[in-house]
Amino acid sequence: MPVIDRGTDLLVERRSALVKSQEGVLTAYGEVARLLRELKHLAVAGSEATPLPVVRGVDERDVRRILEGLSRGATTESMARDLGVTPRTVEKRIARLKEAVGVTTICELGIEMGRAGWPHSHESQ
Repeated sequence: MPVIDRGTDLLVERRSALVKSQEGVLTAYGEVARLLRELKHLAVAGSEATPLPVVRGVDERDVRRILEGLSRGATTESMARDLGVTPRTVEKRIARLKEAVGVTTICELGIEMGRAGWPHSHESQ
């Protein structure tokens, strides 16, 4: 087998492995999103929603707007425009929110949002 053909075969194999890896990540992401929707539904349907967390240096209205943005998958830039602040300020507020809730990742925050029923639909806007 010529060297070029062997190289092409290796590239095709690696591309195939990469595509399978990406599909696995997308499948996992889709499953996490499905679970978050289910948790949110159960939390809201089950009982009273947990009060919004108190976040150091962020008023309750902005906490609610950030939670709403996160729940709809908004970008940091989009939330910054809505809040009239910089994307870096939104990132800092999300970090404080995670600290207040007692989590370290955005995924954990999403799970806690679902469990607690945040954001509260009846309090929006």
